Amino acid sequence: TEGKEVVDRFERAITLMVIDEQWKEHLREMDDLRTNVQNASMEQKDPLQEFKKHSYIIFKEMLDRTNAEIVSFLMKGGVYQSPNDGSRKAAPRIIDEQVVQPTIEGSTNRGEELEQENKAPKQAPVVAESKVGRNEPCPCGSGKKFKACHGKN
Repeated sequence: TEGKEVVDRFERAITLMVIDEQWKEHLREMDDLRTNVQNASMEQKDPLQEFKKHSYIIFKEMLDRTNAEIVSFLMKGGVYQSPNDGSRKAAPRIIDEQVVQPTIEGSTNRGEELEQENKAPKQAPVVAESKVGRNEPCPCGSGKKFKACHGKN
């Protein structure tokens, strides 16, 4: 097979890893956009139309970034052949969701991947806290409804 299966697995792993990371980043950007679009009503613009327009732009940028990163990663990466044995090929390994390419000596080269990670700090996802409903029991344990216990203004 001349290592075609190894190359296919390598390409599939890289593609899925990049798509996953870019999609997570896209969802964070969409959360930011949703909060920013709420201010469009103050500018007398339709928030829905603004959201549609900007979300399309963000999606196209995400596709461009994803394609560029996949191509860049695949062009830089490779499956190297051991100089001692011409029939065996070294397979890429995935460590902590990062593909690490083995070199001829068996060491790994992660310099470029680490530089890319350090350039763009990742934002933490937005976490919504669960709220107690007005007619639910109060979490203090009094047995009263929340609106009658701690829900008073």
